[in-house]
Amino acid sequence: MRCLRLSLHHFRAHHATAFEFAPGLNLLYGPNGAGKTNVLEALHYLALTRSFVTSQDAVAIEVGQQQAEVQGDFEGERRGAFGVRMLLGGETGKAVAVNGVAPPSLSEHVGRIPLVVLAPQDAVLTAGGPEERRRFLNNLIGQARPRYLDDLLRYNRALRQRSELLLSGKIRRFNLSGDLLEAWTEEVVTFGARVAHARALALEGFRTYLDEAHARLGARLEAPSFSYESPVPIHPEMSVDDVAGALRTRFAEIGAKEREAGRTLVGPHRDEVTFRLGSFEVRRYASQGQHRTFGVALRLAQFFYLKVLTEETPLLLLDDLFASLDAARTRLLLAFLTSDGVGQSFVTHPDREDVEGHVDFKTDTHRAIEIKMQPPTEA
Repeated sequence: MRCLRLSLHHFRAHHATAFEFAPGLNLLYGPNGAGKTNVLEALHYLALTRSFVTSQDAVAIEVGQQQAEVQGDFEGERRGAFGVRMLLGGETGKAVAVNGVAPPSLSEHVGRIPLVVLAPQDAVLTAGGPEERRRFLNNLIGQARPRYLDDLLRYNRALRQRSELLLSGKIRRFNLSGDLLEAWTEEVVTFGARVAHARALALEGFRTYLDEAHARLGARLEAPSFSYESPVPIHPEMSVDDVAGALRTRFAEIGAKEREAGRTLVGPHRDEVTFRLGSFEVRRYASQGQHRTFGVALRLAQFFYLKVLTEETPLLLLDDLFASLDAARTRLLLAFLTSDGVGQSFVTHPDREDVEGHVDFKTDTHRAIEIKMQPPTEA
């Protein structure tokens, strides 16, 4: 997958900016605050319909403006050429169109442009709470299997309804209707089983990609591993019906506890992925350097995984990543980005000179693009 051209209008720090990109490494350099990360964020919007910086779309609109527009021209290895346009704000709130046609839903657009972003905040993947690792799984699987996102959305809706019913029963101290609770329980079971089963299958296939990525970063002493942990036994060899049956059994066992707690206590929204290096758990015992390396390895493994499953080479976005890596791993990463089979990447860094010694910008393959401070515009 390649992005040939990108234009930004009233998006973050960009009043009206247009880019043409090289097929290899594209370095976006310039002073802090000029809008380097904004370019990566715009690509992320076009691919995944959301930001990797914030959960609030409104802050992506230029101050004093009502609507932002991002437009990109892409060329896929399997899909051919197509254009994507996204509007934020205004009457639409958020809308995407591919070659002028809106997809049935935003979730159905996800996966058309496989994309992986590496950013300093990726440390939360290994050091943060379980929700960070579940979010990583959702991003990983959602791009490879679009049906997963639909199952996840339907699970979350059913979970919200069921938990609200349990909380209402606790607060108002009334006996919940068995039929009503059972109906929402069955919805949670049906879609929760699909989500959990997809996660178990994806993680099983993900192992070899993580091993390869970790080794590419020169981290060979401790082998990376992980496990999917849930109070309901879930294994890749189980069928979706097997997982659903295990969830039903567990809900029957903890019914009284859920009524007392006023919330749903079991399901993929509470599951965890535990990362390990050798025999120790990364979250609890890893050093800062090991956290950084493991986080980068996870993203590179995601790149390899999506490349195989989508049959497209993902766009690879690296936001100020070199600030958190030592010199040796920075060199390894730059060598990887300019190697055969990687495809198009976008790297933000303040100084061109730091990268120029490792990347040949005199060819048409790679490009260095200066991002300059733009003067403030009047509302």
